[in-house]
Amino acid sequence: MNLKQPFFKLPFSPDVAKAAKEVTFDLIESDWIPHASGFEGNSYIPILSYQGTINNLKRTPIKPTWFAEKLPSVTDLLKSFDFPIGISRLMRLEAGHEVPVHSDTNEYWDKRVRIHIPLVTSDEVFFACDKEEVIMRQGEAWTFDNWRRHGVRNKGTQKRIHLVFDTGITNLFDNQGDLKAGLEMIAGAELTLENDPTPAIKSSADLEETFCPLLRVLERCEDRAEANAWLKLIRNYQDEWKEVEARFGSKPQAVAHYQKAMNTAMQGADKLGGSLRLHANNARVISVFKARVANSMNLQILFNHGG
Repeated sequence: MNLKQPFFKLPFSPDVAKAAKEVTFDLIESDWIPHASGFEGNSYIPILSYQGTINNLKRTPIKPTWFAEKLPSVTDLLKSFDFPIGISRLMRLEAGHEVPVHSDTNEYWDKRVRIHIPLVTSDEVFFACDKEEVIMRQGEAWTFDNWRRHGVRNKGTQKRIHLVFDTGITNLFDNQGDLKAGLEMIAGAELTLENDPTPAIKSSADLEETFCPLLRVLERCEDRAEANAWLKLIRNYQDEWKEVEARFGSKPQAVAHYQKAMNTAMQGADKLGGSLRLHANNARVISVFKARVANSMNLQILFNHGG
């Protein structure tokens, strides 16, 4: 993601009173799941997830979890947005705790943004992104550029609970990166979910798109020698992937060839090392690169669902 500015307050004004009451009184402590990051004082409840199960996978199709039925007022809020929705969850931050500063570089975010709607909060909760800090108040709707470094501090005396959900960038922003005109909520709308399944093997076109954000950053990098070495590695990987695709497509015998290309790319990354970092968020290029190579093919999806 590469938004024009760190934060955008969205032109939505949802009535969250029923949802706030629901999450306060209709949930028990054992419903809350420790955050996958292990951040102390952070927990969540999945409302919409990959296949509707309890997981942290950034895949599609998205389906409601059993919590969506348990929390009808929360689900009604999601129904009132007239565009496809991806992963959604309640995110709780205990009083006196924080979400440590970090950046999200998973390719899942290349085409998506996350909308935050505070249900239970106070003016002592501070959300920082890049060099800006905002207070997200109850019933407001916000999104932000999570490629940049961001974090949250709860300096108050009560828990903070946000309803968050993901959607495609193009559902909110135009080609110039400005918020679209006419964004509104629709009462009584149906729940529209991301249904296109995550492919088991990326096409060469999808693979090229996967590396576009990294290529753009590397092309502007001041350390030209190291950046050029990474650019060459990425392009060689893309070329090898395209060659395998041309020969085998997604047939079973292609798997070994795709794996060979992935292994070669990983070894090449190890040779280049981890010294180069991205200026926007200080993320290591090697980490971003390896994560995207690893996501080029998913054997679990391939063998469980036949491609």
